[in-house]
Amino acid sequence: MKKTSCLLTMLLLLGAHGYSQGKFSLHLDIAPTLSDFKQGTLNDLGSNASISFGDPKGFAGTGIGIGIEYLHPIKDKGIHLFLGLDAYRNGMRSIIKRSFNAQLGEKETIRFSNYYNIPITLGLHYEKSVTENLALYGQLGVLYDFLKITRLEHSHESGVVLKTTDQRYELSQAFGFAFEAGMVFNQKYSVSIGYKKLGSHIINNTRDQKYYYEGEIQEENSFHGFYTGNDQKNIMILNLSLGVRF
Repeated sequence: MKKTSCLLTMLLLLGAHGYSQGKFSLHLDIAPTLSDFKQGTLNDLGSNASISFGDPKGFAGTGIGIGIEYLHPIKDKGIHLFLGLDAYRNGMRSIIKRSFNAQLGEKETIRFSNYYNIPITLGLHYEKSVTENLALYGQLGVLYDFLKITRLEHSHESGVVLKTTDQRYELSQAFGFAFEAGMVFNQKYSVSIGYKKLGSHIINNTRDQKYYYEGEIQEENSFHGFYTGNDQKNIMILNLSLGVRF
């Protein structure tokens, strides 16, 4: 936690120091998933549609994102230092959810988990004017990502017994990297495509199960999981962005 606090403080001070010389931009993203983060089939899921219990796959679908970026010039030849803060939401792929829901019993319900990633990126930005109204740019940076998986809730009533499962995931953090290429129109509007490797996250989670009979708890179990090695979540996304500078 001390390492994270120092990193955030350094980045905030860096942005504040160059505020008067640089410029900000705001962008909206579509975020398709890649590789392990996208992989996974219905047969890979556990009985309660868990997305992290002993499985490195993500099952994640295309998400959305929003971000803000600060550019600080460090040379006269189009080189800038940039600092970015983004937030992405990716839910489980629709085909997985539809397939799982089709197999639910009449008295069975589920609320699937979603992924929320918040990366902070620091790197270099190079921009070159092509015409009076068009410039091309490229970026390369390192990032520190915060991942939160929302809770999964599952209930199944069979006869007079109701079984509920509540699975919670702790916040995890990891280093990664990013690169991006784009165009700027009229020194104000931008279109870009990029890639973010949001790190290899180790998921720490707790699963609570309860069995009810006539509304009263008859049995309660709790399982704590901490996975390493091949059970890490490797988070990789593309980002297709539309932005505006101000």
